[in-house]
Amino acid sequence: MTTATNSTLAADGFVVVPRRHLGRWIGAAVVVAFLVWLGVSVSRAQLDWGVVGGYLRFPVILTGLGIAVVLTIVAMVIGLVFGVVTAVMRMSKNPVTAGVAWLYVWVFRGTPVYLQLLMWFNLAIIFPVIGIPGFAPTRMIDLLTPFVAAAIGLGLNQGSYTSEVVRSGILSVDEASCRSTRARPRPRRRSVCPG
Repeated sequence: MTTATNSTLAADGFVVVPRRHLGRWIGAAVVVAFLVWLGVSVSRAQLDWGVVGGYLRFPVILTGLGIAVVLTIVAMVIGLVFGVVTAVMRMSKNPVTAGVAWLYVWVFRGTPVYLQLLMWFNLAIIFPVIGIPGFAPTRMIDLLTPFVAAAIGLGLNQGSYTSEVVRSGILSVDEASCRSTRARPRPRRRSVCPG
């Protein structure tokens, strides 16, 4: 049955009229008005885009951009490794490994990232020399460069968040799915299901 409006006839004879989502339209209008205001403000600004482009091509800026990209990749790899290991540790039935994993997540998610970076950068104050005693000791300040300190700090911080994502993903598998995977005959492999 077709009508001129968007309403449809229900099985019991009532006409079903879709809701008018006024809040959605108001929200969309506010966002569009903000974007128009922002575009007009930027277009009226007295910016010399040639000068801005010249500054963006400075070697220092390009070097910093390259370091930021490499640092992001290294920190994400460290975070992924630590996140998966910590998630498995946290789901362990061993109270020591579960407790250590919980403490790691609690500390690194509960403290500001800048404080963590400052701590890693100044680790040489606590450990001035690192290495096996009597065999090739190395000064910590030579080993822990600013790039290495930032990679470790950002990676461990990311790992604490990634561990919660991995752990919640594993815990989201319902018990019926776990039972069905155990009942299916196939080569013996470790299951991701808890228990």
